[in-house]
Amino acid sequence: MAIESRRVRAALSYLLVAPATFLFTVFFIFPILALLAEGFYSTATLQAPSHLSLENYLTFFSKSAYLNVLAATMRIAVISTSVVMVISYPLAYLIAKSENELLVKSSLILIFLSFFVGGVVRNYAWLVMFLPEGLITSLLSHLGLANVRLLNTELGIIIGLTHFLIPFATLALVPSIRNIDPFLLEAATSLGATRTQAFVRITLPLSVPGIIAAVTLSFSLGVSAFVTPLILGGGIVNMLSNLIYIRFAEIFDYPFGAMLSAIMLVTALAISSGLNVLLMKRVEGVYK
Repeated sequence: MAIESRRVRAALSYLLVAPATFLFTVFFIFPILALLAEGFYSTATLQAPSHLSLENYLTFFSKSAYLNVLAATMRIAVISTSVVMVISYPLAYLIAKSENELLVKSSLILIFLSFFVGGVVRNYAWLVMFLPEGLITSLLSHLGLANVRLLNTELGIIIGLTHFLIPFATLALVPSIRNIDPFLLEAATSLGATRTQAFVRITLPLSVPGIIAAVTLSFSLGVSAFVTPLILGGGIVNMLSNLIYIRFAEIFDYPFGAMLSAIMLVTALAISSGLNVLLMKRVEGVYK
């Protein structure tokens, strides 16, 4: 009877998972595979139909213009993610550990309110401030930094992406920091550890799951950003998402657009995984 009941429970669990598995396979796995396969076809012309070929990949890796866009995309995403983590971790720590309920609630309200501001509105606000007569440009001029240009530059895109990503990273970090047992910190300080040592050897390593989630989320959103580079880059600084849009929506070169999508996906996964592994090794080194 016990064996039969276990089999029934196992069958029921499979039945419960089956609809989600079916939807995930049909609407996510199959489209991704179709996109990857499309990149291995040549662009159809009047002289020759589309056929299996590595032409798109050879074109991409043989032209410096495309490689520069790939490098700029990854550079912007990595820098934005790094700045976001530096800003978001203290903010998340304040929300998770503060005993001032008014401060915590106010911070959370401000974070959630930022989600109600559309990306287009947000980026055009930065665009206005980056104009020659804008607030930030005027402030930089008064500080003797008149030569610093933010509009249509990588720096401007990084600022816009950082502003966009901070709420996501902060909310990913708060649960991980909040779940850390405060008695561990008290035990460390009672044994002679300073607050800095207790943070480095206890709080930081124990919050690694949240850090990994925040880094992965921020980098994924940053590397695939479209609206921010479109508005703040002004067509001068492009990211891979902008090239993909041009190939699909303006040139109708689906194989080349699919190839660009595959390169962005694979590169983003590789860098994100590398950052997570490096982060884990650094934290493990703290305990040695």
